Amino acid sequence: MTDSRQLIVLVTPHWNAVNGTLRRYQRENAADVWQPIGGSFPVVIGAKGMAWGAGFQRGQNPKLKMEGDKRTPAGIYAVSPAFGFEPDFGQNLKMPYVALAATHVCVDDPASNDYNQLVDRAQIQHPDWKSGERMREIPQYRLGSVIQYNTESPDKKAGSCMFMHVWKTPETGTAGCIAMEEAKVKETLHWLDASLKPVIAMFPEKAYRDLQYSWKLPKE
Repeated sequence: MTDSRQLIVLVTPHWNAVNGTLRRYQRENAADVWQPIGGSFPVVIGAKGMAWGAGFQRGQNPKLKMEGDKRTPAGIYAVSPAFGFEPDFGQNLKMPYVALAATHVCVDDPASNDYNQLVDRAQIQHPDWKSGERMREIPQYRLGSVIQYNTESPDKKAGSCMFMHVWKTPETGTAGCIAMEEAKVKETLHWLDASLKPVIAMFPEKAYRDLQYSWKLPKE
């Protein structure tokens, strides 16, 4: 967070809310105030709302993000790489891009050595997972970005395969990811710049307000 110069803020009304609001911010350096980029727009999150992500405080909510709970992890996480079905979409982006093939899988099997990794199974001689999301078979993954939740030394119970992607409908909750209309996914991906170390902050409104001053988050 201290090194980042691009920030996505997602706030929901309460822990169990499915709908939320997303805003984008940027700053010239770590000492500057966050400046809004464009207006806010609606998003949907996990069908069961939010829970604290691995490594973040519980605060007033005892729930912790768990594998398969259909909750979005509250916390602050890096955003990268982008991905999509179109091979050439990444040419004009300022961040890494994975052109998804039929063999790309996000592994959600906690017993696998590749748990919570987006991998190309064609490049893996002996796949050890029993379950995973076949990315090309999910229409909402036609464009999106990985949210780097629980990716380093992952807690095998804390959840996996967290993305920002196209929504199914404005009312349909996800398995835990963040979803929005396709035009807003494109707009956000073209704005993101890997050199500015983009991060996303996701919290219910009260938790955001409680952390706003100490973490120097922009005023909502």
